[in-house]
Amino acid sequence: MCKKKGLLPLLNIKSVRMYALYYCWLLYSYWLKSDGTPGKMKRSDGGDFFHAVCSSAADIFVTQESKNKEGKLPWILNQVPTKGFAIMSLEEFLLTL
Repeated sequence: MCKKKGLLPLLNIKSVRMYALYYCWLLYSYWLKSDGTPGKMKRSDGGDFFHAVCSSAADIFVTQESKNKEGKLPWILNQVPTKGFAIMSLEEFLLTL
């Protein structure tokens, strides 16, 4: 079915989109961005992978990490806008209530 419809419709599924976004970031940052030997994954990358996919179940992802700090999960997930998904600090979230 994927071959028939193509991969693009799969990216409309939020969990697939989040997984692909984080996976592409890892590939870029550890393999393509480096000059020479690829960097090693950090222990926290596995947890971020888990959080990236799990965050797709929610409409709002509340985190204490900055959305402006390059390489952090909120920044990575903010690179490709996702309809019906927002990343907020706890303070921003509390203001919406």
